Amino acid sequence: CGLAKHPVNLTAPRLGVLLLGDNEIVSSSVIDDSCALPALARLDLHNNAITSLRKESAHRCPRLTELDLSGNPLRELLPGLLEFHHLVGLRMAPHKCSAADLKAIVHKLRHVNTIDGDSEFIYRAYEKEVAHLQ
Repeated sequence: CGLAKHPVNLTAPRLGVLLLGDNEIVSSSVIDDSCALPALARLDLHNNAITSLRKESAHRCPRLTELDLSGNPLRELLPGLLEFHHLVGLRMAPHKCSAADLKAIVHKLRHVNTIDGDSEFIYRAYEKEVAHLQ
């Protein structure tokens, strides 16, 4: 049955990791509900049915450093994703991000060093950009 039909209302000020993968979650509002956790550092929402992120989500989880959205039918990541300023690791494959969206992720989310488990992603993105400018 999953969490698709059940509201998430958590109050746990010390919760650092929240694993909600494979729960048939269809709304990005669960991110808002889940991220009302001040110590949350890792949020795993893989293999659900989330299509977009709300811009407000990031402001509710100021310590979030790892976000797993892989396996979701993501259609619109920006501008919501760009508000997660402290992300270090991001999983979102398979994604339908345009080259412009990926460039925005690389430029705006300066702390991200791993995308989809690829720690060289950012390096290669900058390398391509530098080559383009020359």
